Amino acid sequence: MQDRFGYEETGDDWRAMLDGAGVNVFVNAAPNNLHRDPAVEAARRGIPVLCEKPLAHDADASYAMWRAADGAGIVHQAAFIHRFIPAIRYMRELIRGGTLGEPVHFRSCYLMSDYLRPDLPMAWRLDKAVAGTGTFGDLGSHHIDTARYLVGEIDEAMAWCEENGVDYIFGLAVNRALAALAHEVADDHKVRRVVLSRGGRRMRTDRRG
Repeated sequence: MQDRFGYEETGDDWRAMLDGAGVNVFVNAAPNNLHRDPAVEAARRGIPVLCEKPLAHDADASYAMWRAADGAGIVHQAAFIHRFIPAIRYMRELIRGGTLGEPVHFRSCYLMSDYLRPDLPMAWRLDKAVAGTGTFGDLGSHHIDTARYLVGEIDEAMAWCEENGVDYIFGLAVNRALAALAHEVADDHKVRRVVLSRGGRRMRTDRRG
């Protein structure tokens, strides 16, 4: 890697790297479970941090990283590269310029099936202990960031997932309209359980049958 990219020096210990002189920015492209501690320490030292996404292997670690960076007042950024795809940047220009009118619906699909190949070698992204959130964090974070980049901040969300063979409908930041929609979708698809959240409290409605 040192020869390929022309780095002055390389190492395998992030602590030693941060202890070295002349670190102007810390770029963390390690596996997800190695994001928090190096990033928090770099922030503590006042070093700007660019971190791969997802920020960490779980929400608590991600929040700790954000608090450290925000508290230190450093420049910090996640590597959401889709913002720099020319087609997406052009779409943003069209939306912001009013060419397409006011967006009322956003749908995003990630058409990728590489990890379904049976001959694909085992990698850390397939190890839950290392990757943590799996596809939701690795690719889903791109969907969320692209939505925010194109149409603005997200006020409400609903998701459908399966846990131990049981389908769930999730409503986040729920209001009455979203709750009604969640139950309607549940009826249409014969989903057995609806889980709603309001004000940080989780409410469950069982649907047996």
